[in-house]
Amino acid sequence: MPRKKKFTIPEVLARAVRRFSMYGYHASSIRDLVLAMGIQRGSMYDTFASKRGLFLSALRHHLEAEGNVLQQIVERFTSPTEALMALAERVANDRFLVRPAVELASHDDEIGQTVAEAHREVACLFEALIERGQSAGEIDGAVDPVVAGSALLGLCIGIGVIGNPAELRQQGRELVPAPAGERG
Repeated sequence: MPRKKKFTIPEVLARAVRRFSMYGYHASSIRDLVLAMGIQRGSMYDTFASKRGLFLSALRHHLEAEGNVLQQIVERFTSPTEALMALAERVANDRFLVRPAVELASHDDEIGQTVAEAHREVACLFEALIERGQSAGEIDGAVDPVVAGSALLGLCIGIGVIGNPAELRQQGRELVPAPAGERG
């Protein structure tokens, strides 16, 4: 009869996300991961089969949790541009999705497809907020929501990889022009 696990999978996955976020996939050994997760090596293999299996589980867990957070951000703000900026700041600060996930996405089809889908969902949130901003008169109607949404996603990823997320707010304002009546 198998022994009962003394850990919860969501708790262990959250710890794995933190480890991968700090050091990336390749710099996180199995030993590093089991220490970070607080479980035995055998439990890690019994539960996730491999380091890659752990990473995929952690990625899916993170995307589900983060998707809920992003949706809450969208709903929290009455101003579409404020929601847009808060959303962009959150995405740029997502060290797990930006660094280790992108690190593996080009080498692993399944991870690549998962990351690409997450990026599409974020771009769609940006697009919807831009459209809301246009309806509210906060964003110029000449801005193409699809192009601007994709550009904001690219900006967030770039800032998350090489830049300072604190700079996102100003750069985002420059990307999404003010309504025609507010231009100087």
